[in-house]
Amino acid sequence: MMKKRILASLILTGALLMGAMTVGAEEAAESAAESAAEAVTEEAAGNAAEAVAEKAAAGSEDGAQAGEGIEAYKWSDYVISIDGTLMKFPMTYEAFQAYGYSEDDDMTATLQPMQYGIFYFKDGEKRISARIANFANNTLPATECLVCGIGIDTYYWPADEGEVLLPQGIVRGKSTLEDIKAAYGEPSDVYEGDLYTKLTYETDIYESLEMEIDAESGVLTDINIENLVEPEDFDAGEVSSEVPASVTAYEKPAALSDEVGIYQIRVMDNVYDLPVPVSVLIADGWELNAENSAEFIAAKSSDWVTLQNGGQQIHALAQNFEDNAVLPENSWITSLEVGHQDLDVDGELPGGIKVDMSVADLEKILTDAGIEYELNDESENFHYYTFSKNSWDQYVEVVTYHNGDTYPSDAVLTIMVYNAEIGAKPGDADEAA
Repeated sequence: MMKKRILASLILTGALLMGAMTVGAEEAAESAAESAAEAVTEEAAGNAAEAVAEKAAAGSEDGAQAGEGIEAYKWSDYVISIDGTLMKFPMTYEAFQAYGYSEDDDMTATLQPMQYGIFYFKDGEKRISARIANFANNTLPATECLVCGIGIDTYYWPADEGEVLLPQGIVRGKSTLEDIKAAYGEPSDVYEGDLYTKLTYETDIYESLEMEIDAESGVLTDINIENLVEPEDFDAGEVSSEVPASVTAYEKPAALSDEVGIYQIRVMDNVYDLPVPVSVLIADGWELNAENSAEFIAAKSSDWVTLQNGGQQIHALAQNFEDNAVLPENSWITSLEVGHQDLDVDGELPGGIKVDMSVADLEKILTDAGIEYELNDESENFHYYTFSKNSWDQYVEVVTYHNGDTYPSDAVLTIMVYNAEIGAKPGDADEAA
């Protein structure tokens, strides 16, 4: 079974800054896909063996260097020697395949930018896992991504079978905890359990060497190498300049709806269903500030854009719903907020909810419309009304101000709509959280 994980927001070696993610969504969701094991044919095995021989003779810049042994490296080089074959991570999928492992997973799976998956491979009866990551701008098949690590589990590969070596004389099935510490120094983290002790050595987030020492035998059994680093010469792919069909299909409302709670907002003289393409805002007089906006938005990702209209500014996360990277104008604004904060212009929500209206009038509109709302009034000055929230990806929020003289007291301060789902209709907003 292949497991997918979204990388958290971080800076990877090679000056790759991941697109910022919406608040509350930094920890992205994990997904899993069932797959059937496929037996490698004798012809494929023969081809793989030939590839390994050719690689050993010629050397490889994205794998291990010919003629170099494990003794030439440190643990932080993220290398491993398996039965005399040296592997250095990351490497291309093609280079990894040349070592002779057959696929034991569904390799038709795709990975979004900044996403990695754990896939399984076999060498006879031995089974290993490989961490495959997509550093490109576009969604890609796993077979076009980089192999950034390997996992060896004693459940699938007994520790006394084969020869597995790590730098500085560490041998799977022989080296002890004391041997590892003597070679590598004190670990970054230690986990002590009843069945094993795990030592973790890391150089950064998603860059680590984990080793488990069996409690009964006292020797190294399980190894996990993870080095999710973009190579310096990595080609991230092109950015599409084409306008996505979903953007072309967007229909701007002619007027604000009367139905309370739908994902719609009036900003000055224009009404928008959320999410709204950046190009629609540009057509309405907003100018894209290229210096303060992302150059492009990677596939299935978000990044910051800045739009200006006179002295007003919208600084927001723009979402790309496509499988390829797009220009900022072809991405979508998922949230718009109007009021006495960043965007201080005339605005309104469906049902007549406006900035500066009284709290009593706001609550009457919600009650008359049958809207069940959540009220967070823990703050002395700011109260939050959240309603029509079907999920974390759809909600309307009204902030009111109390007990002060900075803004009108006991009145609406800001109004905001957030929707990260294209095509959500008014009827989708009927249920409250």
